[in-house]
Amino acid sequence: MLLAAFLLVSSGTLRIAENAYAASPVEFDPPPVAVPLDTDGDSLFEILEVSVSINVTVPDYYQVEARLYTSLTQWTSYANDANHSYRDVGLNVTVLRFSSLSICAFGLNGTFLMDVGVRNEVYPFVWLVSATYSLGNFSKQSFDSDSIAHLEGPCDDSGLDTDGDGLYEYLVIGAEVNVTSPGPYVLEGRIFGVMDNSSAPVRANADLGLGHQTIEVRFDGEILANAPVDGPYSVWLALKKGVTYELLSSEGYMTSEYSRSQFSPSVGALFGQRHNDAALDVNGDGASEYLAVFVNLTVKVPAIYNITGTMSMFVGFVDSCWNRTYLDVGRRNVTLLFSGEAIRGGEWNGTFWAALELLDENNVWIQTSAHITHVYSWIYFAKPPVAAVVAEPLADDGGMSYTLNASSSSVDARFYEVRWDFNGDGIWDTDWLSTLSIAHEFPKPGNYTVTLEVRDARGLTNRTTITIIIEPGKPSSWLVAEEYPIGIALAAILVVGFVALFFAWPIESLLIALLAIMVPLYTRLRRDDVLENYRRGMIHGFILAHPGVSFMEMKEALSISSGSLVYHLSVLQEKGQVCCRKSGTYMRYYLNGSTMSQILRLGLTDFQMEIVKLVYSKGEVSKQDIHKAFDTSRQTLHYNLKKLVTDGILSSSLSKGHRVFRISSGAESDLSRALGLNGSSTASKDAFDSRTPEKSSSGSPES
Repeated sequence: MLLAAFLLVSSGTLRIAENAYAASPVEFDPPPVAVPLDTDGDSLFEILEVSVSINVTVPDYYQVEARLYTSLTQWTSYANDANHSYRDVGLNVTVLRFSSLSICAFGLNGTFLMDVGVRNEVYPFVWLVSATYSLGNFSKQSFDSDSIAHLEGPCDDSGLDTDGDGLYEYLVIGAEVNVTSPGPYVLEGRIFGVMDNSSAPVRANADLGLGHQTIEVRFDGEILANAPVDGPYSVWLALKKGVTYELLSSEGYMTSEYSRSQFSPSVGALFGQRHNDAALDVNGDGASEYLAVFVNLTVKVPAIYNITGTMSMFVGFVDSCWNRTYLDVGRRNVTLLFSGEAIRGGEWNGTFWAALELLDENNVWIQTSAHITHVYSWIYFAKPPVAAVVAEPLADDGGMSYTLNASSSSVDARFYEVRWDFNGDGIWDTDWLSTLSIAHEFPKPGNYTVTLEVRDARGLTNRTTITIIIEPGKPSSWLVAEEYPIGIALAAILVVGFVALFFAWPIESLLIALLAIMVPLYTRLRRDDVLENYRRGMIHGFILAHPGVSFMEMKEALSISSGSLVYHLSVLQEKGQVCCRKSGTYMRYYLNGSTMSQILRLGLTDFQMEIVKLVYSKGEVSKQDIHKAFDTSRQTLHYNLKKLVTDGILSSSLSKGHRVFRISSGAESDLSRALGLNGSSTASKDAFDSRTPEKSSSGSPES
């Protein structure tokens, strides 16, 4: 990943830093513009509207996401685009709206900063490009808060010595609250700058009446005694409802100057300066079962200690766990295992806040710490995929074709691909496909092992196989005999006849026997000759009734041997009665003189015909224009376009970054006369082959 860090001042907006993947399909240009809006005319702003411009080089579905904060806040307000929107090549503007209630609740005041990023639809937890911008200075008082209680400054702070030893056991922060609706409230406080990460929150509960009142929160002096730096310290205060913990108001505050030596040091054990984290796959299936936080401790007194952890994100609780263990003197690591299933169930994405507490063996509180994890997606903790296939025979095709559907597969990660091996030879017959259903025609009767492989967004795969049995069709009673058995029977009759003639006596009997043998033999030979013509006529009639039939379909339906069918088809083609055309991997047979509309409609749905008409009328159409013209999913459109290209009806190429489609050169001349697309009267004369036999008065080809 390319990392670019630079400063750019443009239109009053400061770009602080930007991260992007090499050759990213999107970039921010120009910088965002922030405009506060007063929607009800009360001289207070209800919305901060930010216009984010992205320049797109590869058209696709993208999502813009941003969070708003100030330098004194660690909690942030989020805004998201309503959904994934299709964005074409060029400049695209997305408007994000931050509510005044959110701005006031999070205590955003002063220089507003915004982290903004763009994701795509397939991998929504990957930033294609991200950046941080300064939007300018804004006053919290200029936004409409409409809250039942809110914090009002100034705050004050002081050290508290509870045992008279001259050292502070607590740092006390007092906050003034203006209450318009009496009831239970909670004041939470976090202190920053005393560790690599901020401390876990301390809380004070109070039932407050109307008006201005003061609430105090106390930070344990042990935290500050073991801090890496002296004060002043950055404090974050948040006022919440007492029952629902709904955030009402928050403020950033900077304390007075303090020395670490003024506070009472801790004993026994202390949290270290840095913790770590990782996703753990404990059973080796490729999916993570836990998000582990490795807690660093410095132990001075060997004993049993209890380390607890509460994991959350800014929007809510995720999971909690604890580890009670004996620790010897020295630097020690204790692992807390947070449930991957809880992360997956909530579909949490991003960094997690782990609030840590150290207690002695009697569960007496010793110290508080916190850890901010790396970025994780719930996809990492999704269960491995389990492939499943449902096979259904297609109607009216003799049982040779099946629809294979992988949508019943169990895939937690949502986004997944499939590929198929239709004959169990270990060679994949398809590439990775995003469409979960596919139709396949088996070449002949037999037992087929079909293999499905499923791959999720992490690259984890799973396979399953099913056996499909294609049974031979039942031949008609009058088509049981083949040419070769008939020939053998005729030879046997001749041998028997001549033997009878040789031993016949007298002459009259000889003549009678000879006539008795020759007449049936003559009749049988004539019948075989008729059978040859009849068999070709039968093939001719079958193609007439089933235009576009394949070789294997005729062979099985008519119970004709392959050699015989090849011979008769070659005779019919040589005499101009039958023609053939390749469609995918099959040769399709038609009567000579079939219209292009008949040929194109074979195996094409009405939707595919509409695509052909659109491309023909436009000459050249991009995939995006086709998608806009028809109300269907991108997967369905991709499947149908691929089939039309495979059948040689359409051709595709890249033009200025777009995938465009045209009528293929092999089909253009036929289409110009077919289907009435050109609106001319010649549409009815769209013969597939120029060797069309003359027609009788009834309009059918002469036999």
